[in-house]
Amino acid sequence: MKTTENPDLVRAYQTIRKYPLFAGMSKDIVFWIAINTLFLTAVKGLSPSQINEIEAVGSLVSLLVLINLIPIVKKIGNITSVRMGILLMLLSSVLNALSTHFSGFLIAEICYYIGLILISIEDVILVNNLAITTGQDHYIEYQTKASETYALITLFSSFLSGFLFNINPYIPLVLSILILAFSFVYSFSIYDPPDLVNKDSSYVVKSRTKTLPLFCSPARIIIAVLMGAAVFSAISNLQKNSKLFIQQNMYSYLTTAKISVYFSIIITVSRISRLVTNHWFLRSFRKKGYTLIYWLSGALISAIVLLLIGNILPNGISTVIMSCGFWIILSIRDPMDNIFRKFLFDISLSEDRKQNMSLMGIFRKVFSLIFSLSVSRLLIMYDYSDVFLVMLCLSGMILSVLIISMKNYL
Repeated sequence: MKTTENPDLVRAYQTIRKYPLFAGMSKDIVFWIAINTLFLTAVKGLSPSQINEIEAVGSLVSLLVLINLIPIVKKIGNITSVRMGILLMLLSSVLNALSTHFSGFLIAEICYYIGLILISIEDVILVNNLAITTGQDHYIEYQTKASETYALITLFSSFLSGFLFNINPYIPLVLSILILAFSFVYSFSIYDPPDLVNKDSSYVVKSRTKTLPLFCSPARIIIAVLMGAAVFSAISNLQKNSKLFIQQNMYSYLTTAKISVYFSIIITVSRISRLVTNHWFLRSFRKKGYTLIYWLSGALISAIVLLLIGNILPNGISTVIMSCGFWIILSIRDPMDNIFRKFLFDISLSEDRKQNMSLMGIFRKVFSLIFSLSVSRLLIMYDYSDVFLVMLCLSGMILSVLIISMKNYL
């Protein structure tokens, strides 16, 4: 893309270049996510069932926010929404550090989930900047670059978190707060162009020129939204609970100090696998397109099987096998997410993209709420191995429906 003397276009090009770093830093609480379950169980004394309950309530409250997201964003603007999201994540970190009661962690989780929703508007900022620079075809390229940057940042944070946790379990939270503060300051260099769709402007806005009635049908879009939301929510829930599953297995033969170090290594390897698959994904998607869903679906099922097999093996070997399952789940998370974002982006008209993205966010929270509440209830009555058997069956059904519903595009 070439630069131009138009100041707004220059700022748009600069924002597009900055986007991967900005999204990578602000996408999550980078030092916290590596030790969150260990911190909440070992330091704060919460049980896996309580952690799932907290997430369920956070999903419910964030769902209410999502329903009113578009009016909120229209009123305060895209970049202001992102800044508020960063501040809420910062507040969540402070509350997790200071809280001693269940209610405090609950408020922290609510702030965290609302923050994630508001930060997701940075995706709209990218689309708007690409629109005025006539580069919308590069959407998945920059999304993948952002995922790679996030994976690289969390690779280093994950490696350090376990060792820092042993020195003082609060150090990772302090570092997370500092990174979020920097992200907030950095956001002031991000350009938020006006919504130019369907408005007269001197800019050139690229819209989809192909006439694809099948793709444009509301029923097809709703199916894409539901499938994207269900699969992503299932992967997110599996990611969190596989960490707790491995952690529970390690508690049977290791001390908390050793678990924090070994867990740091496990998380670091998972970030390496995530970084590698993000790099692989863009090249593979250009060659294979949406047929990659077959490979990613098979990988997800194999990951759950490895977690179940590993749990019945002897100590040591069990952790390695279960970790392999966890690594696979992490490695396919971003590619699966980017595929659905790209798919929804392609089948939506320009003026409907923000609304459809918001709709997928709403259903993600709905499915996250259902999954978290279900797992929380099941853990009261059954062991984790039984819960993961249920997850295996449920994931198989979801992926089967996904492949059948998308067979016209694969």
